[in-house]
Amino acid sequence: MAPTATSSASAAATGSNASSNFQYDHGLLSVTNVSSTSTASKPTSSWLQAQTQKGVSALLSNLIATLPLKVHPDHGPILTLPLPTTILPRAKPLPKPKPLTKWQEFAKKKGIADTKKKEGKLVYDEATQEWVPKWGYKGNNKKEEEQWIHEVPFGKDDDYDPSKAMKAERKKRRLHNDAQRLRNLARASAASSSNSKTSSSALKSDPLTTRTLRKGDLDATTLRMRGSTASMGKFDRVLPGEDIKTRGVKRSFDPNERDAGEEKKRSMAILGGLDGSG
Repeated sequence: MAPTATSSASAAATGSNASSNFQYDHGLLSVTNVSSTSTASKPTSSWLQAQTQKGVSALLSNLIATLPLKVHPDHGPILTLPLPTTILPRAKPLPKPKPLTKWQEFAKKKGIADTKKKEGKLVYDEATQEWVPKWGYKGNNKKEEEQWIHEVPFGKDDDYDPSKAMKAERKKRRLHNDAQRLRNLARASAASSSNSKTSSSALKSDPLTTRTLRKGDLDATTLRMRGSTASMGKFDRVLPGEDIKTRGVKRSFDPNERDAGEEKKRSMAILGGLDGSG
């Protein structure tokens, strides 16, 4: 009986030493073996599989022994995991701060507090008792345009269409907002550009130079937007006074009809390249 008791005690001591080599993070369900490997050669797949099995078994045993266990009537035993303690690195870098608009810079300079509450993209429609988008497809901004009856203001012509007038006004506001957004982007890119040929002091002293740089940025942005369409801007409407610049190398193609001798020479060169003699 003595050898049996001795072997049992040594096995228990070995198991406790093996379990003390693990560090657990219950929040991430992770286990780390902090003991140094004794294998001098490259670890084999069977050895890695055995170590992984030991780690998972130790993690499950530690979870059951450490965390409180609750029995759910429908799902059975349930363990509530704590918050993770291991700080993991970010997969992507931190986002860059968004550049301030012209109004935000003015408000910051004058000390004007931004009291405007950030609203969502949905608004509650009292007529339909539903939440609808503010703009876009079935947007609430088209509600007055799509109503079945309109009141014609006094003094308007007989062919005046209130629906078309509201639609034109909405498109005008959208174009104004797009232009303002492009101006803000141009200002931000001009301010953050390190390869600018003109120094900041020269820009402050010469407003014409600043205007020229902004105009160049707007022209470049407009050209990129034209190239983003399916027709590469070929059928876009040209604004009055707008200069259309064509960039890129124009491809040249061989004529469909050519001399018979030249055609024969070209065909023989292709055949020679196929059989390896060319």
